Amino acid sequence: MAHVRRSLTSLSLALAAALGVGVGACDPPETDANERVVVVPPEGCTHSPDYWRTHHAGAENPAQQLPWPQPNTVVCTQTWLEILQTPAQELAWYTLAHQWIAASLNVAAGSDPPEDAALSQAEALLSDCVVVASEHDLALTLAAALADFNSGEVGPGSCGDEDIPDDEPTPLPQ
Repeated sequence: MAHVRRSLTSLSLALAAALGVGVGACDPPETDANERVVVVPPEGCTHSPDYWRTHHAGAENPAQQLPWPQPNTVVCTQTWLEILQTPAQELAWYTLAHQWIAASLNVAAGSDPPEDAALSQAEALLSDCVVVASEHDLALTLAAALADFNSGEVGPGSCGDEDIPDDEPTPLPQ
């Protein structure tokens, strides 16, 4: 199988050189030593709050023990991880905090920030440690905008890892 893949790669390179085009789409997927596809996310992509909640230095699963690109900071006497581990339960402050933390970690990890002012507006709202009734709709609107950013609907795009098991690369099709 590896010989056939190398032959196809050589053929693709020769054809691309003859045509004067790049071969990015023709390259075979990267694989590990067991011939399983290794998912390489696009540079600057984004992760969801659930990803950041489960992927941190203290995660139980060794495959998810990744240091955050920004120290686990505190907002309103709670660490970011404590906030992400607290169910939002339709509470506007937590709903916004989950999306803001994920967006902040995504930017710290190399994603371009959202083009609108949602990140800074969310930070200002959260700094009060409570969302009062007059700010409720704004908090949910900002949370939705940041959710679109974190999920890749807007901005650089999702890393696509939310549906991939964290401890196993995807196997090659047979």
